[in-house]
Amino acid sequence: MLGSNFKRSVWGLGLIGFAWICLLGHAAEISTTRIKATDAQFGTMSSARADIVQANISSATIEHLNFSTISGTLTGIGSFASINSTAYVSAYASLNAAVTAIGSTPTRLVIDEATTVTSNLVIPTTIELDIPRQGSISHSTYTITFSGHYIAARHQAFSGTGLVSGLALAYPSQFGTISAGADSNEAIQKAINAAQKTIIDQDMGVSSPLELANGKAFEIAAGYTLSALSDFSGDAILDAPAGTLLSDMQDVVISGAGVLDGAGYADRGIYFRQGRQSKILGLSITGCNLSGIVVGDPAATYASYEVTTSGVTVRNTSGVTNDPSSIGIYYDNVTDSVIDNVVVVGYRTGLRNDGGSIVYRAAHPWTLTTYGPMVYGIYVAGGHTRLESCYADSPTNAGEALITDVYGYFIDSYNAHLIGCSGYLNPIAATDNIATGIYFNKSDPYSTVIGGHFSGSSSYKWKAVIGGNYTTTTNILAVTLDGNYYANGADNRLQNTSLTVLDDGTFNLITGTNGVTQTGYFVANGRGRFGYDGDASRVRIDDASTDKPIAFYSNDVESLRLDDEGIVYLNAPVFENNSSAVAAGKAVGRVYRNAKGDLKIVR
Repeated sequence: MLGSNFKRSVWGLGLIGFAWICLLGHAAEISTTRIKATDAQFGTMSSARADIVQANISSATIEHLNFSTISGTLTGIGSFASINSTAYVSAYASLNAAVTAIGSTPTRLVIDEATTVTSNLVIPTTIELDIPRQGSISHSTYTITFSGHYIAARHQAFSGTGLVSGLALAYPSQFGTISAGADSNEAIQKAINAAQKTIIDQDMGVSSPLELANGKAFEIAAGYTLSALSDFSGDAILDAPAGTLLSDMQDVVISGAGVLDGAGYADRGIYFRQGRQSKILGLSITGCNLSGIVVGDPAATYASYEVTTSGVTVRNTSGVTNDPSSIGIYYDNVTDSVIDNVVVVGYRTGLRNDGGSIVYRAAHPWTLTTYGPMVYGIYVAGGHTRLESCYADSPTNAGEALITDVYGYFIDSYNAHLIGCSGYLNPIAATDNIATGIYFNKSDPYSTVIGGHFSGSSSYKWKAVIGGNYTTTTNILAVTLDGNYYANGADNRLQNTSLTVLDDGTFNLITGTNGVTQTGYFVANGRGRFGYDGDASRVRIDDASTDKPIAFYSNDVESLRLDDEGIVYLNAPVFENNSSAVAAGKAVGRVYRNAKGDLKIVR
């Protein structure tokens, strides 16, 4: 007879409608049947047990059985380690031995117990490695390279100092024990090195930078935080080490709805020294002393480009005065890149770019006095920068009297274009009469401002809405203001450009101080001037260089002139006197000019 041990070990012969079936003391034939005994152990059975040795189980599928202690073979099955293209590492001396034995046969290899790697190993594309919780791989100093598919529970599946690589996805918990407040650097770095994408799915802390590399994706899942520990030392939490080759930071994606927290211990959150064609998406970055994000290297021109930051919030530590050199998002020597839909809170400079062809879209720098001053909302130091629908909120000195000027947008470059950008002086943060909305620092900036709105309050007024050096090369159009909430008005002008008349044939030009319309005009080529003279309450057309009335000419013949008294000359012929005009055939009532240019009427 088979005995009670065997009957207790094998259960569920899975034809629907059958319950428990006991095998009695004779040879059994089981056809097209599933035998399942999860994690069951048969124990040691000798070849003398003829009833087992001679059992004919043909066309059966047996899952999750540990056959390694059974002596003998089962007729019709062959090797215990491979049943229906599934193999179990427990049947082999090592993982290397299992891979060698399987060869090129498409197989799911289950790591059903702790196993070892005895030399460098490549897992081929034909093997799907499945590591349930009871399994693990100890690889010492040896390298494991995955070419095939990999399935693993979120437990420590790998132990060793050798490199694991080629995984599509990894979790730090698969490379080490993760516990609250402990240093998880080693486990996270091994996961980054091993996989194309690493996911932070627990709260974790680090004491030194995590090094990113070419083609890697790094995600902090919603609800979890990756934090700098109190003993953190290094330039940034996520970093590219100094001296990294240009290609080592290409096609990197850092994303997630989780939090990257400097905790006041890390100076920077993310540092792409040389980043190309990479993305930073969705994160909340908090508590970084100098910058949440830095991209680029001043010593590596044209090395960083096409880097997109989108949907990110960067927030400094409240209650701690920000560092004078702090910049929330800093694109340093980066070109052809986009900063989109971001919020930056509590830095001395909200955002800054030193490279050209950067697009800011819906960037919102703001602060409260609990963070310290915000001297610059957005600082543009790279040429051909475009700002669209940005919002500079409450530039302030936060009570630091030595700071006498602050700026919503500080344009220290050429060919900047601001479209629909606005500013606000919040009474709970702003400083009265020191903030300039848009300031042009270059002598001839060749820039454009189209649209935008600047508002404040009766106690917190703008020093100027637009200031600096912009008198001859900057086009400013349709910037609107709130009532009396500014000390000096905006100067709306079109210069060095063509003017398209509106559909109704009109163009509305309004300038002034404290809402009162003052002198406003268009100037063509620095000479011809048309506009409204607020001092004299009149419309005028004159020569801007001489302040004298203008005469219009066609083919060098004067066709129209306005004098200081508003008298108009229209193609008036010149005659010495009235008699000469009559003799020339001019009818009574027609206009002529005498030799002095005076207007006369034929009598």
